[in-house]
Parts: sequence; C-alpha cells; structure tokens
Amino acid sequence: VQVRNIFRAVATEHHRPERVLEQVEHVLQRLNEPGAPFVTCCYAVLDTASGEVVYSSCGHPPALLARGPGEVEELENCGPALGAFEHETFVERRARLDPGDCLLLYTDGLTEALDPAGEAFGGDRVRKAFVELAGRDGITAVRIADELVHRVVEHGASEHLADDLTLIVVRRLP
Repeated sequence: VQVRNIFRAVATEHHRPERVLEQVEHVLQRLNEPGAPFVTCCYAVLDTASGEVVYSSCGHPPALLARGPGEVEELENCGPALGAFEHETFVERRARLDPGDCLLLYTDGLTEALDPAGEAFGGDRVRKAFVELAGRDGITAVRIADELVHRVVEHGASEHLADDLTLIVVRRLP
C-alpha cells in the first residue's frame, strides 16, 4: 500500500491536519499488514494570505522556522509515527510566517547523512546552515533547498546517500 495514496484519498474529505492524520492512522490500523512499517510525516496547511501554518507532525524531525538574522525556532512535534501505536490521538499546532520568514520541513535523511568517518550531519549543522542561508538577502526557497542538499552531499563526500532525503523550504515574501 502506498501511504501517499491514502493521504490523497483522506485529504479530499478532511482539511484539518489532525483529522487527516487520524483518518490515515485508522486506515493503516485496519490494513494491519504483518511487518507493516510505521510512517513519519508532517502534514501542514499554509494560508498564503495570512501566513498561518496549521500542522500536525508525527515522529518527523521538527520543522524549523527562521524569523530573522540568526533567529530560528523549532516547531513542536505533535505525536508518534503513524502505525506505531493503536488508537493514537493527534493534535494540531499553529505557527505564523511573517513576511521574510522561512520554513524548513525535512526528513531524517538530512540529519542522519554520514561522512566517511561515520559522523552524522546532525541537527545542529542543519539549524546553523538553515539560519545562515535564510538570512541571506534575496535568496529564494529553491536556492536554500539546493544549498542544504549540496552541503549534505559534501559532508558525505558522495552523491549516494544511505537514506532518502526530502525537504521543503517555504519563504513568505515581504
């Protein structure tokens, strides 16, 4: 079963992140396939007019929100991974992107990428690189994402990462 398809089907009926995650969890529990993997995710809805982000995050690395030069907030997780436990309850959290703010959502492939000596790129490097990049005048979200991937690949000294790497960068324009 492709979890992505479950999300698509559920999201057509429900729009609140916590409700979408509850329904996806319900479907995963009903499938109850032996050895079925758990799923980490962050489901977020952005109101582009107000900059409000409503999200629910399950076992995913915490999103980062760069607010100004050298300032970064870590957005709270909302629950465990989907499929990990029966009858989980999920909550929504809210954040606001003000003009110029930048949001980073990413998988653990960003933090867990290893260099040849076995050292992970790590959360501290992610935060430091993100806040530095987001603070650059005129830099686009696409350029920030490209540069983060470039730094991880450089850290690993190879384009072949051991884990998948997915990230989304959103910048609210001034």
